[in-house]
Amino acid sequence: MRAVDEMGNISEPSAPAVIDEWTSEQTPELPTPVITSITTIALAETGEATAAVKWEMPASPLIASFSLERVRIASTGNVTETINGIGPAVRTYNDTQVFAGELYQYTITAVLKFGLAELPSEPRFYNALNNGRRPLVRFDLTNISWSGNGGGTTLTWNSCPVGSPVDGQFHYAVFRSTALDEGYTQVTPIISISTCAPTYVDASAQHGRYFYAIMEFDGRTGEPIGYTIPAQFDDSGDIQTGGYIPVVGNDGLVQSTLYNPGAPLFIPNCTPINPIGNDFTQPLLLGDGFELHNLVLNPWVGNNISGFGDLRVVNNGVAVFVPTMFSNITVADAQNRVCTGQIHTNIIANTGEPIVVTPEVGLAYEVAEITARPFFASFNEGTGKVRLLMPNSLRVVDENGEQLDSLNLAGLDLRINANLDFSFQTNLDNIANHGCAAGEDPIVAFSLETMPTIVVPTGILSASPAGVEMAGSCMDYDERYNPVYAAGNPRPPASNLNAGDSNDGFLRGRYTGIVSTQINATGLAGIFLSNAPMSYVASYPFGFSLELNDTKSLVLADSHISTGSLGAGTAVFEYIPSFAPATQPQVKVNFSDLIVDERGGLYATVTPETAAVEWLLPNGFVTGLLHSELYLGAVTSNQRPGQTIDEIATSALWATRPGDQIELGLENPATLEPGLNIRREEHGLFWKTCPTGLANMPATVDSYIRHGGVSDRFQAQIETPFVANIHGYEALIDNFDLSFLDNYIYASHITGDVDLPFPADLNLRFISMWFGLDGCIGGGELLNGFENIAYWDVNVNFNHAVFADEGALPLPGWTRVLRTIGALELPHVSLPNQPAPTLLGVQVAFRPDGQPYGDVILDENRPDFELDGFPLLLTGLRLSNQGEAADWDANATAATPPNITDWNQMGFVELHGAISAPYFGLLVRETGAPGDYPHIQMQLHNDYVGFDEQLKGARVWVDLAIVQVVHEYENLVYASSELEGHGLLLGWREYQFVPQVAIDLLSLPDSAKVIHFDATVVMEPEHVHFFIGQSAGTAAFRAMAEAIGGANPAYPGEVLTNLWAGKLNMNPPLIVDEYQAVAQMVWPTFDEFANPDFRMTTAVLNEYDRQPNQSLPTNDDYVVDVIRGTIGAVGEIGVDLHKMRGHIEVDGLGLGMQLEMFHIVAAIEVQYEDEPHPILTGDMVSFMISRYGDYILEGVDIGSSLVRNDLSLDLTGLYNPNTQAIEAGLGLHKDINLVHDLEMWSISLNELTGAVGLGLAARFCAILA
Repeated sequence: MRAVDEMGNISEPSAPAVIDEWTSEQTPELPTPVITSITTIALAETGEATAAVKWEMPASPLIASFSLERVRIASTGNVTETINGIGPAVRTYNDTQVFAGELYQYTITAVLKFGLAELPSEPRFYNALNNGRRPLVRFDLTNISWSGNGGGTTLTWNSCPVGSPVDGQFHYAVFRSTALDEGYTQVTPIISISTCAPTYVDASAQHGRYFYAIMEFDGRTGEPIGYTIPAQFDDSGDIQTGGYIPVVGNDGLVQSTLYNPGAPLFIPNCTPINPIGNDFTQPLLLGDGFELHNLVLNPWVGNNISGFGDLRVVNNGVAVFVPTMFSNITVADAQNRVCTGQIHTNIIANTGEPIVVTPEVGLAYEVAEITARPFFASFNEGTGKVRLLMPNSLRVVDENGEQLDSLNLAGLDLRINANLDFSFQTNLDNIANHGCAAGEDPIVAFSLETMPTIVVPTGILSASPAGVEMAGSCMDYDERYNPVYAAGNPRPPASNLNAGDSNDGFLRGRYTGIVSTQINATGLAGIFLSNAPMSYVASYPFGFSLELNDTKSLVLADSHISTGSLGAGTAVFEYIPSFAPATQPQVKVNFSDLIVDERGGLYATVTPETAAVEWLLPNGFVTGLLHSELYLGAVTSNQRPGQTIDEIATSALWATRPGDQIELGLENPATLEPGLNIRREEHGLFWKTCPTGLANMPATVDSYIRHGGVSDRFQAQIETPFVANIHGYEALIDNFDLSFLDNYIYASHITGDVDLPFPADLNLRFISMWFGLDGCIGGGELLNGFENIAYWDVNVNFNHAVFADEGALPLPGWTRVLRTIGALELPHVSLPNQPAPTLLGVQVAFRPDGQPYGDVILDENRPDFELDGFPLLLTGLRLSNQGEAADWDANATAATPPNITDWNQMGFVELHGAISAPYFGLLVRETGAPGDYPHIQMQLHNDYVGFDEQLKGARVWVDLAIVQVVHEYENLVYASSELEGHGLLLGWREYQFVPQVAIDLLSLPDSAKVIHFDATVVMEPEHVHFFIGQSAGTAAFRAMAEAIGGANPAYPGEVLTNLWAGKLNMNPPLIVDEYQAVAQMVWPTFDEFANPDFRMTTAVLNEYDRQPNQSLPTNDDYVVDVIRGTIGAVGEIGVDLHKMRGHIEVDGLGLGMQLEMFHIVAAIEVQYEDEPHPILTGDMVSFMISRYGDYILEGVDIGSSLVRNDLSLDLTGLYNPNTQAIEAGLGLHKDINLVHDLEMWSISLNELTGAVGLGLAARFCAILA
């Protein structure tokens, strides 16, 4: 469409419109979409993630929408969801319904209109990762409560996202610690529960003592996927996190003593005196430094005194006075030294609280009671009751199985002095029913909070402020898990390799202390041995089953395992080899010495019974297990079970072996992960190339294998690139660096060249390859840069490639089609208003032999491409097959088609679509109907643009039921003009104003014909020129010559003009001769114009004809009726036109067509049959209509025999119907008598000139003579 303003100015044309319809009976050939990337663009701490899925597919009006299928891969069955209704122009979808820790499979499908087809992509896997790290999301404890009398702590949590169902199959383990940030041990195995909001009861828990954390595990891989922030019970009713919340009022403490025998017998070695003369303002002096001050005495009876006073003790150098009562005390001398009787002080009853003693070194303790003995007793050490406070890492277990925070000491074995120093020693072997023998309950034991064990002392037990020492001891497992509170889930047996128990299984047997065991302020220390056979299945790494039948030793320090050895044994586990495995292979390794690390981590170098592991089956990879290392995570964590630090989530279960790093030449040192590790600078990686073959690469490996599969880094050490067969394509791989996470490739740096042989002769440089679900390379990113497809001489710039499964190919081993995605450069083709060549977004598919597969798929199905400036509705493009010859129509182009003798060495590019020209619209085949367009065949080695048939332009002038009059040019010739910077289309035809078809159909007489002449059309992208009469031949030859030879070409000569005339179908040959004569005659006149070109042809002919002593040929000069002239009744009455020439210019399409210029010129002669002389002659009569609506008439040397002498005058006239303006001019060149009937007037005029103007702002009239 164009817009026209009131002054007649015309706008540029609008973009063409596309009618959205499909009328073909065949399904269109469109490629399947290709997923190019899936990236995580958002990942919340609570696990909600957003995945950006990007794909490529050519735009097409046939695409109704896209649908995105998301499959969550789960151990309990895959869950499929489909997002429908994605817009046809969309190529990125942000999926907000994904969750961290889950593995997804995406497929994008193009849904075509009219139910034509659904085209799915190759699927791609995705996992929401945080910079390549395993995802770990936070969920919350929803309730925590405590009840006494064995009720313990009740925990409730919910790991489901808000709004999601709470049923399903979920996997959890409970951890607890006495500290917020470390020291967590696993209370439960990994339990499977059918709800994400379960409850668990820790029945052994003391009020407010423990911090709890819940870990969630993936049911397929066994990896941790979720965590809670540690929480501790407090009676405020709210869940508390953070610092330690002290126990208020000793709630829940069970008070008891270790041993409290009867009262001792004292044998005095003094004689009491009568105290009447003593000075009792002085203290009573008792044994072991005790003194009783501030005495208030009752009347005494005999030698016995009673009353009140303050017992003086010293706590860390500070005197402390404890109110107390005494009775029946005797003194032995005037110094008030007590002879008989003892003073018993209940410090808690008398003061409200015990005396807390905190020595500089050792354990704090509480003195609850003191019994001070006589100064002169047979043994005068004090005694009483002392609570020796245990370190937070352990608790005391009494004879009833109750646990308390202190070792309560009393009785004859306790010694305490006035400085509050104490000592205790007893032989536990003397106590019946006590010891480590099976079936006996200990009267005292020590439960470690840092590991699920109880240490039972035997023999001499000694205690002092420095700590506790056990001459002998044994260590047993302390079962803290109760299946009743976990849906009845028992601990899994060691044979269950798809379960996780706990990493503390090596403690589940009797250990015996081989030296004394001590407890001090930092915890318990000792050395223990065991010969008990043990087997269990670990929880991290999940499903690793250990069998330990050798002698074991453990060294404990600070209540933690410090070091040790579990001797020889075996480890067995199963791993997932692919994303949808039918079976899980088993790996078995042996070790001669399983080293116990600090906090209970286990390490061993192993001898594998299983030679290798395979993954990403059915193809994929293989690596050997020689020189592998086994590591199992610690029993007691040095951090929280799960936490997020600096936006990176981590779990204690993933903690690497402390201090074990080796340099392999990679960016980061190789650490030791829980699982079976391979850390080798020189190792082997076998790649099962697809469909056959095995690439053996030396590789630096920093990897580990767990139940979920193979993880971490494989960097091939490639000195010389190696050849690999990929789906039948020969590839030269020069870099191979992959990072896995449970078989999922999260980072890939595989580079190489895929060589497509001739005819493509194309080297595709992959800067990154990605793998498909089957372990084969599925595609990759290509180096951005131009390459040339040799056989077709086409420059391409591909950025992606995919190996697409598009059905069977001709040869065995050819399993995929290589579909490249990018841009193709076509000379002569461009986008609107841009210079050629342009880059067309395309998909080009190749077979392994370099042959093209199917047509080239356009990335944009758009109507506004241009071919040398002409609008081009480009609907398709293909590369010719090798050996296929182009079927050019030599007459379709001004240039001669190249002479190709061997089509096996060079091919052509074929464009499908329609060229549009102003006035005519879409151009069709010479023999075709509307909608039948010729193929454009471009031979780019020779820069030749050809057609398989000449183009035809046709415009219907009259479209009635009984007749259709068509303005048609059947033999258009294409010329690519460097001078014009665009293409030209030229045509020639014989023209009748009332055509013969109308005469025949309407049964009209021949006299109805009006005029007969020849016309040449020259089509430009925005203008169409019609040259008529004598202009027709000259304009055609001039336009051809300029297109081929450039500006100001010499006359091309008879050979070329004959060739061009033949292409244009100028007939008969004599007409061609006469047109050649006219063209050669006027050709030099072009040089008289500035920047001459074919558009000036009519002006050139006019100028030639004006010059003295030269004239264009008249009809009488021709052998045949070249100019044709008037015919029918017009000719019969004597009207004759000579030297006819003209130029009509139009532009636009349809309703947007605009007449730019109409110019017709001729010499006229009107002579009736009964007149001896012409009644009207004119050497040149010119009529022009300009684009602004001006009608201009010009006459030169107009004469008439109606006057006595010849009338000879020039005239001009202009009329504009829009402005109603009239302008005229007249020039008279001879003396004349106006009318022969008025001779008596004898009026004579000489050189008369005049002008008149009407309808203007200022009217005028002037005559000069």
